[in-house]
Amino acid sequence: MRSWFSRRVTPNGEPAPLDAYKQGRIDEHDRLAKTGSATTATRGEVDAAYDRGRREERVRHRGHPLITFLLVILSLAALGMIYLAVRTGSFAAAGAVVDSAFSSEVQRANSPVVGAENKAGAALENAGASLKNRASGQ
Repeated sequence: MRSWFSRRVTPNGEPAPLDAYKQGRIDEHDRLAKTGSATTATRGEVDAAYDRGRREERVRHRGHPLITFLLVILSLAALGMIYLAVRTGSFAAAGAVVDSAFSSEVQRANSPVVGAENKAGAALENAGASLKNRASGQ
């Protein structure tokens, strides 16, 4: 009994791959029976076919440069984290080292921004106060 999902013919009318394979084997056995020997390829033909196959596969499996770059960066970060973990003795301590380095850099980058915010806030307060004084003085 065949299952409902097995097919002997593909949807476009061609024989199923297994049937095509079996027919190809039968054809090859018949050809060998007639000629008596298999065809032999020269070393140059084999090398050319090998090179052609490598070129075709290289074109088919070409990687995306951005994804490759991101994977390299991610692997370098992972190696750095593993190095820190070995050096400090644990991944928790390595995480603390990375956190302290990031927090000090963030504070150093935010200090000019905070100063500018404070100056802008003070200028707005002064402008508001002067507008109130003008409005109440009239």
